[in-house]
Amino acid sequence: MLRLLPIPLPAPSTSRRADVLKADMPLRRRLLLTAPTPRVRDTERRTMSTVEVVNLRVSYQADVRKRESLEFYSRHQEAQEDLAAMRAKIEILRRERLAYEQESIETHHALARSEAYSRALEARIRVLETQAYRHE
Repeated sequence: MLRLLPIPLPAPSTSRRADVLKADMPLRRRLLLTAPTPRVRDTERRTMSTVEVVNLRVSYQADVRKRESLEFYSRHQEAQEDLAAMRAKIEILRRERLAYEQESIETHHALARSEAYSRALEARIRVLETQAYRHE
């Protein structure tokens, strides 16, 4: 079974303001009670001033971060371009090294053929000299 709790009634006000209706109050008194106090205005001014300072700081920090970000991306782009250039140079040097190695191998083979041909010529010269001495 659902049991309803009693609804609490508001406690009677101990304030004198609650006893007097606004309509019965003199206009001057009503303005004093409803108008914000000077302290509130000072607090509002300080708050607005603080908010303006915070906004300026946030804007400054955003500008600084934007400049730093642009500088970072610019340096990053330059580094990427430098890296690409170095890779291209490395590739050129590798190709040149392979060409030099191939040329060295061919030169070695040519030298070996030349030395073999030279030995063959020397042997032929000896044979011919031997034959020439026999005919004399």
